Amino acid sequence: MSRLAKHCIISIIIVLVFAPIAASGTETAASPQEPTIHLVGNAHIDLAYRWRWNETVDRVGPDTFEGVLRTMKQEPELTFAQSQLALYEAMEQQYPDLFRRIKEKIAEGKWSVVGGQWAEADAILPGGESLIRQFLIGEEYARTHLGVDSIKIAWVPDSFCGQALSIPKIYSGCGAKYYVFGRGAPEGKRVFWWESLDGSRILAYKIPAYYSVAVNRKIKQIAEKWADVADYQDVMILFGEGDHGGGPRENDIKNVRMLQQAADFPKILYDTPENYFQQLGRANKEWPVYKGEMGLGTGESGNNPGSWRGAYTSQARLKKANRDMENLLLTAEKFATIGSMLQRKPLFPRVDFREVWKVILRNQFHDVLPGTCIADAADDAMADYIWVKDEGERLLKFGLEVIGSRIDTRGEGIPLVVYNPVSWTRSDVVNASIRFVMPPDDFQIEDAIGNEVPFQVEEWSEDGLTAYVRFYAENVPALGYRLYRVFERTSRSIKTDLLIRDGSAANKYYRVRWNDTGITSIYDKKNDREILAGTGNVLKLLQEKRSSSWDLMLSGKEFPIQSVARARIVEEGDVELVVEWLNKTESSFFRRQMILKAGVPRVEFRMMVDWHEQDKILRVSFPTIVESGKAVFEQPYGYIERSADGTEWPAQNWVDLSGPDFGVALLNNGKYGFNVRKNTLNMSVVRGARDMDPRMDEGVHSFMYAITSHPGDFRVGDVTQKALELNQPMIAVQENKHIGNLPNWGNVHVSEFSLPSRYSFFGIESDHVIISAVKVQQGDWSPADVILRVYETEGRDDDVIVHLPADAKKIVETNHVEQPIAAKSEIEKGKKQFRFKIGHNQIRTFLITF
Repeated sequence: MSRLAKHCIISIIIVLVFAPIAASGTETAASPQEPTIHLVGNAHIDLAYRWRWNETVDRVGPDTFEGVLRTMKQEPELTFAQSQLALYEAMEQQYPDLFRRIKEKIAEGKWSVVGGQWAEADAILPGGESLIRQFLIGEEYARTHLGVDSIKIAWVPDSFCGQALSIPKIYSGCGAKYYVFGRGAPEGKRVFWWESLDGSRILAYKIPAYYSVAVNRKIKQIAEKWADVADYQDVMILFGEGDHGGGPRENDIKNVRMLQQAADFPKILYDTPENYFQQLGRANKEWPVYKGEMGLGTGESGNNPGSWRGAYTSQARLKKANRDMENLLLTAEKFATIGSMLQRKPLFPRVDFREVWKVILRNQFHDVLPGTCIADAADDAMADYIWVKDEGERLLKFGLEVIGSRIDTRGEGIPLVVYNPVSWTRSDVVNASIRFVMPPDDFQIEDAIGNEVPFQVEEWSEDGLTAYVRFYAENVPALGYRLYRVFERTSRSIKTDLLIRDGSAANKYYRVRWNDTGITSIYDKKNDREILAGTGNVLKLLQEKRSSSWDLMLSGKEFPIQSVARARIVEEGDVELVVEWLNKTESSFFRRQMILKAGVPRVEFRMMVDWHEQDKILRVSFPTIVESGKAVFEQPYGYIERSADGTEWPAQNWVDLSGPDFGVALLNNGKYGFNVRKNTLNMSVVRGARDMDPRMDEGVHSFMYAITSHPGDFRVGDVTQKALELNQPMIAVQENKHIGNLPNWGNVHVSEFSLPSRYSFFGIESDHVIISAVKVQQGDWSPADVILRVYETEGRDDDVIVHLPADAKKIVETNHVEQPIAAKSEIEKGKKQFRFKIGHNQIRTFLITF
């Protein structure tokens, strides 16, 4: 055989022998186009949903975490991420040994504390300040109880009501750098910079598939699909049983080991979210930018237009209680902080406030506040709100009593102090109770310099000693008070701007006409314009296609609502006119009232609903004269323009519809579902979906709403301020007669002075920048360190002056979890004030040391 023939034979043998090995080797090496899968163990635990919070604490939490720790013994490389600091606290209180072992894994770096929030809150229904408190209280607990200093990864895998455009500025302001979410990704985006109107950004990560992916061969396709859209080959996948807890288990670990050894499978490894996001940060990528809200049945959620929109109204009682408690706590904090500064040995009830906030925040969980939970869970939340109300009112009383004790109230007449919780001077009608020593023949109310004040008596107590009155309090200072006096003498008649005729009434702002159906006309006297294009404040009872606490799909059928009696005036006086309509269906009863007040630039409405309907939704409607207008909806610490095509959208305190030169706003004090169809403003009131709670919202509901108008758009109309005035009314407190100073008290700075008859503690020189929170620094016992938060409401830069109750030793800017940061603009400190520049749509937080 020739040398050439031998060479050919050897070559053939080599090819035949080694070709399978080479082919196998090619399959083993990951292709450059194949993703690397980073596995993070997770247990999505709903704090309350188809079960109660007590089951989560007693079974779901401990069973899940014991299982995770047991699995970590079997697989030392396993990593696990858990959010919701409320759940950690419950484990600490009920299962201290389990909690100790969790802390050990946290210290080892195997157990990641993510989210930073007290609960995985809904991302569009809580107020802006509540979303900040989720982080403030959550991170305080993580720092003091878990040894975790800073949580950079926000964790929102299951929020479905929508994710507000303002979320990036709120969350990044609380120290979050990354945002993990599961629903409503913008088209074609998986990793992207999510940007708010003020320019704040957070790096958003859309998890592949969902939050509890099963570990099997299918995750290769999940990862590949995600990587193709993201144009990035490293994919973080959350795995482990979710909803009712569970987390990674023995079978998951077995499957991971099998896939790691599979010749035809991409690289797969355990990782932590922190490591993964550090890798994202090092990637040489220019991530795309998205400016807008997310979810809401849009984007790539794959849901029809009705998806999730019912949750803006489901369990209306929870939503109303949440709004009331948010406003109560913020008001109580402001006055308790001021009161603490006026004490000899300053005390701020920080523990009480923290514990009350914890209950509010836990019930903002994304299946409780949206109303997609069972009846027992909703009942638990309502019981919690009763406790919060009692505590909140006690804390408010604490602050007002201290302030009131420092006012010089000596002189004739019964002292009556009106407190204003907002940061601008304000005039409004105030409710008060006046207690007399003996039943008076008559009385009158005057301001501190003797000007008579208009009032009307609503009713008397049975013993004739207490009068429940409404009176017009004018120019009450910003975040301050004004002193009035009550005299037992013949009341002189004061002429107000409130005029009443048959079928109509007017104040200096509006003339209103009505019939037996509703409001036929609201005429804006200042702008010389009619507001309504048809009868307003009309009820509509609509049929839903199917029972769903989440979804809202209407059949097109409307049910008749019967009139029980003709419209009638039920209250008439110098201060208020109240017109009432009574209506009913076969099962439910409705009382509507229109309230026109002297000197107040809004037309108010009060509604009582005794609800006993199923698979229906009740709406109230206002057709306006605004044609082809822009519909703007308030969001947490922000606003957004949306379509006026009848789509149901969530909103906070107001919705506005404005044309080029005129607009109309609908204000509310506890509703969240709204739609604008062409020229008509509609508010969803209550609904009865049976899938989660067979008797959803049966019973009595009471709430208020209002119409106000303005030239130009919502900015010109100061709509944000008007809505806050509806939500945060002024407070009248009868005071004892006393001198305000306290001689020989030991501290001359707070003892040897009396507060005057009117005073502003905190104020701001701007018509579009608001002081939203005043509180003592978290974790600090001394009221000398005060946190003051402001936000810009209309999208305009400004140079702002904040007025203070005393000279400040030091003023520094902090993030929203009260950690000092480099100031965004220089702070100019002056006598009892400071000055700074604020950018459009910004939220800024300051630590003031007095």
